[in-house]
Amino acid sequence: RAMWLNLVIDMVSFIGDTWTNQTFRTVDQISISANCKLRRVFTMKSQPPDSTDDDDLYGCSNTNSGELDSIPKQCQMTPSVAQQTQVLTFNKIKCAERLRSGKGPALAEQFR
Repeated sequence: RAMWLNLVIDMVSFIGDTWTNQTFRTVDQISISANCKLRRVFTMKSQPPDSTDDDDLYGCSNTNSGELDSIPKQCQMTPSVAQQTQVLTFNKIKCAERLRSGKGPALAEQFR
């Protein structure tokens, strides 16, 4: 609340970890339905840095490892607006589910 969130969905991790021997190539269509306001939807070749520091909370590997790129200037908010960038990967969802189910971050170590 009271903060702008840049939600980044890592399609490479979702495709690669969901279907073996498959790689992500393109986005042909996006369908979004949510109870929120969207400012802009765009794609990037490399992920922006995750500024939420929630990797330790979920007990998963560092989201900021690998190739990083900044969000294009025309898509950024003004510096006076409070904002965070959260990168959502398949691994982070698996770690969060294990934590939510009561199995804790100890089991998430196997996904690092």
